[in-house]
Amino acid sequence: MWSLNLSAEALRRAAAILGSDIPFFLHGPLSFVSGRGENIIPCKAEKTLDILLVKPSFDVSTAWAYENFSKLTKKSGKVDNIEFTIRSIERAELDGITGNLSNDLETVTVESFPVIAGIKERLVREGALFSLMSGSGPTVFGVFESRSRAEKAAGAFDGFWTAVVQTVAG
Repeated sequence: MWSLNLSAEALRRAAAILGSDIPFFLHGPLSFVSGRGENIIPCKAEKTLDILLVKPSFDVSTAWAYENFSKLTKKSGKVDNIEFTIRSIERAELDGITGNLSNDLETVTVESFPVIAGIKERLVREGALFSLMSGSGPTVFGVFESRSRAEKAAGAFDGFWTAVVQTVAG
């Protein structure tokens, strides 16, 4: 960047200072990210997935979500098999993806905003293979077998912001 001749590590440290999401963009377009954004494992997907994003009319503060999550006395204890998940994403093996992805922040966010759980349930009823809250919320995504099925499902979310998108392959 700007011919500064920074090492990859120096560039990562500078990106992290700018924000937790910034280091991802040094590895894109597809990476598995954990922690506060500092743990990044690049991956390459063989094919794209069709996704419907659904967002209610309110926002959720990321700081609020993490603060309330840290107050939980009982954490889920679920340990994701990251290597298996990455291989499943790279090969577009939906069974491996659906059975292994989770979002710990859902616990606190859904408790205060139950509409998020309702969106997840409706996405599955409308044909999503699986559904999760994105980040600290309130946006929820559902993965569909095709773009046309995702577009049809979007019609069930009148009053919500929706967008049909595709993951990046390659």
